[in-house]
Amino acid sequence: MSATSSPPLETDSQATSREAVRRMTADLGRGDTAAAERDLKEGLEASPQDAELLFNLGVLYEQTARPADALASYRRAVASRPEHADAWNNLGSLYANEGDLEKARECWERAASLNPSSPAAENLRRLATESRQAPP
Repeated sequence: MSATSSPPLETDSQATSREAVRRMTADLGRGDTAAAERDLKEGLEASPQDAELLFNLGVLYEQTARPADALASYRRAVASRPEHADAWNNLGSLYANEGDLEKARECWERAASLNPSSPAAENLRRLATESRQAPP
């Protein structure tokens, strides 16, 4: 007789997070960014350190031209889950847009080390090429 393992039970906060992302996706499909933001913030009330909710909120803030808010969301996402390569990549892109290429490089290096197929690897190559082409 062999024992079978059941999938781990989903916690209330995981279910709340999943539901918030589902609602956000539906809201964005209707073009309602304000409702999408509310959905994510409601999910974060239940699970304030949920890296996926924080990441999605950062993406939403970028899409709605709120880079300072996006930066704060991505910082919280990587503080909550340091292995979140996509959050590191997006954080690096925001730093690059601000002109802080050293912080951008650090974030992209972190993202690429976590996920070699991350867009961060291409961002690093482009940064290196641009640095070599810059006038002395």
